[in-house]
Amino acid sequence: MREDARESFVLKRLAAGVVWGLAVGSLSLVAAAPAQAAPPAVTLVSPADGAAVGTSTPLVVSVADADGDAASVTFEGRKKGLTVPGPTSSEPFSIAVVPDTQNYTYNNRWPTMNQQSQWLVDNRERLDLAFTVHVGDLVSEYTNPAQWQLVSAALKILDDANMPNSVVPGNHDFDNATGAVGPFDQYFPVSRYADAVWNTASTRYGGHLGQSQFGADPIDRRNFDNYALFTAGGTDFLVLNLEWEAPTYALEWADRVLAAHPDRTVIMVTHSFLTVSGSRWTGTQRPGGTSQAQLWNNFVSTHCQIRVVIAGHEHNGNEGEASRTDANTCGRPVHQLMTDYQDRPNGGDGWLRYYTFDPAANTMTATTYSPKLDRYETDANSSFVLPFELTPPVPAPFETIGTATVSGGTATATWGALAADTAYEWRAVVSAGGDTITSPVYTLRTAPLPPRLTDTFTRTTASGWGTADTGQTWVPASGASSFTVDGANGRITTAPGQSRSVDATVFRSTDLAVDAELTTSVAPGGSGGYISLLGRDTGSSDYRATVQLSTTTTAVTLRRVVNGAETVLATQRISGGVTAGTVVRVRFELSGTAPTTLRAKVWTGAVEPSAWSATTTDATAALQTSGGVGAYVYLSSTAGASVSTLLASYSAVGGTGSPPLPANTPPTAVISTPAITGRAVTVNGSGSTDTDGTIATHAWNWGDGTPAETGASKSHTYAADGTYVITLTVTDDKGATHSTTRSVTVTQPPPIQALVADDFGRSVTNGWGAAEVGGAWTATGTASRFAVADGVGLLRLTTPGTSAQVQAAATPAASAEVRLNLSWDRTAAAGALYTVISPRAVSSSADYRLKVYVSGTVPYLDLIRRTGGVETLLSRTALPDRITTAGTWYSVAVRATTVNGVTTLSAKLWPRAAAEPSTWQATTTDSTAALQTTGTMLLWSYMSGSATAPVATSFDGIRFTSVTP
Repeated sequence: MREDARESFVLKRLAAGVVWGLAVGSLSLVAAAPAQAAPPAVTLVSPADGAAVGTSTPLVVSVADADGDAASVTFEGRKKGLTVPGPTSSEPFSIAVVPDTQNYTYNNRWPTMNQQSQWLVDNRERLDLAFTVHVGDLVSEYTNPAQWQLVSAALKILDDANMPNSVVPGNHDFDNATGAVGPFDQYFPVSRYADAVWNTASTRYGGHLGQSQFGADPIDRRNFDNYALFTAGGTDFLVLNLEWEAPTYALEWADRVLAAHPDRTVIMVTHSFLTVSGSRWTGTQRPGGTSQAQLWNNFVSTHCQIRVVIAGHEHNGNEGEASRTDANTCGRPVHQLMTDYQDRPNGGDGWLRYYTFDPAANTMTATTYSPKLDRYETDANSSFVLPFELTPPVPAPFETIGTATVSGGTATATWGALAADTAYEWRAVVSAGGDTITSPVYTLRTAPLPPRLTDTFTRTTASGWGTADTGQTWVPASGASSFTVDGANGRITTAPGQSRSVDATVFRSTDLAVDAELTTSVAPGGSGGYISLLGRDTGSSDYRATVQLSTTTTAVTLRRVVNGAETVLATQRISGGVTAGTVVRVRFELSGTAPTTLRAKVWTGAVEPSAWSATTTDATAALQTSGGVGAYVYLSSTAGASVSTLLASYSAVGGTGSPPLPANTPPTAVISTPAITGRAVTVNGSGSTDTDGTIATHAWNWGDGTPAETGASKSHTYAADGTYVITLTVTDDKGATHSTTRSVTVTQPPPIQALVADDFGRSVTNGWGAAEVGGAWTATGTASRFAVADGVGLLRLTTPGTSAQVQAAATPAASAEVRLNLSWDRTAAAGALYTVISPRAVSSSADYRLKVYVSGTVPYLDLIRRTGGVETLLSRTALPDRITTAGTWYSVAVRATTVNGVTTLSAKLWPRAAAEPSTWQATTTDSTAALQTTGTMLLWSYMSGSATAPVATSFDGIRFTSVTP
């Protein structure tokens, strides 16, 4: 190669990035390493960190790449503090529940309590037992020291093993009349728990009512009301222990405890919360107590930290378990669980309950076990799984807002649909030349919504307007009785020559828009009535749009009032007069300061005019400030009659113009567990919620082609067996909807062949004649006390201290059931009510019977053995329903079944219009030899010797059937 050619070649290769090495006699080539590419640089330009923005804002970033590569920019954002359930490695853990121990504290049953405690100690590691609670009724007789010593020693087994535990007092643990803590404080004092060895940094006794831990406590209840803290499965828990039927002072203390621990998941323990049927009592048994229903409505449901309620107290024979789940006011499920086995053999046979929480599966599993019997109970009431979210939250991932591609310079994206008054985080992720860089995170906060007042007057008040839909209180300036709300309108009644005004006490704004829809009850004569919408109202000064209404004139005037002196700024006649009931719509706006622009429009009909009726400006210094809103009515002295001005709606929005309402949050439809009897299904949607309003309608689609029905709770009977999907659609007060479904499987049981069936489709003057199935009725006593008319069998008693009986001539049955409907023509206010239904009448002096006994308003189910004409009360059960209205029909069922010489008696009573209880309300057993045989049915009624009025009992739908034990 010629030298000049070689030089040219080398220069070319150098330009191409190849380095040559020259050696004597040879020429070698060495490739140079490529230069390291510089990563892109990204800078967040706007909004600045911590900036305040609107609900839509542009995001701007600056991107630079030294190599000139095109850069891909991804804008990402999320709500600040937003979390999602995160992965967990936590193992399952358990809490144990020791139900009522009162019946173990006598008749030498105390070893069972020791067995329970020792079993919990022995299985602590296997169950990873984090905490143990006792639900109260520690003893049977609070005045008996021996009983306290036994239960204290049994629970000391847990203390000695350093196992965290707590107790609450039940109704048997103190003097219910006075509420005095008594011996409970001697055996289970605060020190027993506050000084326990098991107290650590993560698990500890928290405190008690009387400690003044979170403000002054008005009373010292010692350990009656207490709380404890523990951490398990990555979750911080608070165990809130409340005394039986917690009075107001206990609930106010609990408010303070929960407010001081806002991030704790709360397990509430109290002695009584559910009945055996899963309902809640509405009455109380101690002075100043809180009923089960009130405790849910006014405390548990409004404290969204409470996720579980654990209780005991309720029992009925072998029935001592109940559970239900309801949504609280935040829409979150609250599991309510009741266990009480004291009616079972040997005081409860050692049955206890533990709940295993699995953070990975987000479940809570109930297990029921007896250390005494070494047996698990596996029926659906005793062994079940509930959803329970436990996974520790982690920050929510960033979501993509938008993307852009740039070659240096700036990139932009718009972040829209942001919630008002909310903090957000954003960042940019930039990729260029194979490198990806993530910017720092900036925060921003959207401005709060302008103040808003809205009122549709759907409440009822007799004096004053009360509180608007959005929470502001209306305050009449004078004559509160002139202001009423009738469920549809806010009414201002004014006599000729009078004025009335009302103001909202919370709303304040400089720029605002006020809208109202109004009518008058009478079209005022003379110069008419003047109705004003007020803005920047400071009490003595305001701007106002005044609408003049009369039979001849409709006009609008813009005015200012300063220290009571009124000045007309602009006026405009709109049209002729109006008639009574004409709907007039008014809009009044204020914007800017020094000067302020005032404008108003008034119209009738559905179409809003585009032009303003009147516009003006004003710069009066006293009114260049924020103020409230209100309404003012003046009726001319020539009007001729008093006039009621009716406002169907009133709204005020702060800010310039009329900003739109905030987006409506749709409601959430919830169907509680349906009750199914044969093909009849009862559903309840009252747990449905609307976070920013109210549920307006509940609509049910039954899934069988029948018409939809409305109502929060409904019943439906299917025509055929099968599985159906029930759909509930709820609509909120702003028209948004949400639907949810439940599948139900219904099966019509085979028809029962009745031994006696009587629907009284005949007319008989003396006696009942013959039943439609089962033969003649035989009456004992005066036949004129019995009659059949209008589809019912009547049994009438007119003389105090008398009774009457009627018996069916049916085939006797060994195990049988009676079902019927009954009503009384008076209440028990004129004398207690007594009606007997026997499913096994062996002879004229021997039978098993249910006596429905009503004293005051309380119905009782008395299960009775009658031998030799003498009654022996086997059990008495008070029912939660109250009987207060004469003529109300009730359904009754009572059965007697015999196995191996032992008869089980069971009974239930419920309003005929309601769903039948799923379980027996009263049950007992008896083995009296003379009654372990067959029998027929009878009915009996008695008029109390102290009664002051006769009583007629009506019967219908009688069925006497043989059943299989």
